[in-house]
Amino acid sequence: MPIKLNGETSGSIELDVPAAVGSDLQLTLPATAGEVIVKEADGSVDLGDVEIDSSGRLGIGTASPGSFNSGANQLVIQSSGNCGLTIDATSTTSSSIHFADGDSGSESYRGIVTYNHANDTMELFTAATSRLRIDSTGEISVGSTGYNPDNNGVGLGSGGLFYATRAGGACAIFNRNTDDGQIILFRQASADEGSITVSGSTVSYNGAHLSRWSQLPGGVERTEILRGSVLSNLDEMCEWSYDAQDAVLYTEDDELPEGVSVGDVKTLAVAAGTENNEQLNRMQVSDVEGDKDVSGVFQSWDDDDDTYLNDFTCAMTGDFVIRIAQGTTVARGDLLMSAGDGTAKPQDDDIVRSKTIAKVTSTTVSETYSDGSYCVPCVLMAC
Repeated sequence: MPIKLNGETSGSIELDVPAAVGSDLQLTLPATAGEVIVKEADGSVDLGDVEIDSSGRLGIGTASPGSFNSGANQLVIQSSGNCGLTIDATSTTSSSIHFADGDSGSESYRGIVTYNHANDTMELFTAATSRLRIDSTGEISVGSTGYNPDNNGVGLGSGGLFYATRAGGACAIFNRNTDDGQIILFRQASADEGSITVSGSTVSYNGAHLSRWSQLPGGVERTEILRGSVLSNLDEMCEWSYDAQDAVLYTEDDELPEGVSVGDVKTLAVAAGTENNEQLNRMQVSDVEGDKDVSGVFQSWDDDDDTYLNDFTCAMTGDFVIRIAQGTTVARGDLLMSAGDGTAKPQDDDIVRSKTIAKVTSTTVSETYSDGSYCVPCVLMAC
């Protein structure tokens, strides 16, 4: 027969077990028993209901955990509104959910979802190894111990920077399966500026030109050079030097990879030196009429680098603009050479020579400078 323990109008029902070693409070039901259910006085099921059914499934907020998918119904939390599970740990520890296929060694933690409260980092493990990490800034790293373009792996920065690093082999594959068309689309300020497309076995680079880095003679500081000005090669190579850097060691604040201890080297020391450069020479604004050392036209100073401030970009081959002096007239199809003052002018013939720098593709003026010189579209041939 049923046994009921009825409480007072307030307070609770207590079962007092002697505080002796081995003293347990047990609730034993026969094998044919039904379910253990916690309900409101009116028998209704609500968010406070807790049920352990005859198969050992635990339901919180539901009286029928067994009705959910059998692959994950050993614990079911149900709510008619927002629903969640909170794991509370101190600020110096970590919270984890382990997926085991045994109880020996790494069998007990083949898969892990863990949150390190000390450095606010979340990690996902497979095969008992960390595979994906999200750090406190929102930067994501896959296949490495942290967000660092120098480490093998893939990273996605919270500011939008993506990197893929490998010890060898291709770093990225872009595959279009069903038809020809764009493979990569380039935008600036949400406007399409160029693309890489495929047609059959042909890859096309659209809306583009080839360019290279360079420096002025002696690596001197920036000076004003008008966009589209004609440049000339020099027998002087660019130089990029860097300062020495001390080794960086792992500290107690770092998430330590397996087998690494505090005090181990995190980043190796770097001695001062100069980057290897066997192909990029310095340039100057062309000052010789018909200059055979023409090498392209000035594009812009390199503002994406906080270390090397005196680098600029030279447009060399492909679609760009070129600067023409005030009073000089050009026609579509003209071959151009250096005028000796940073501008270009038409050749006196239609033969491509060592002094030929470009071919005019339109007489539409894109920009006029204060000295009266102006820019027109061209195909650069300075290579």
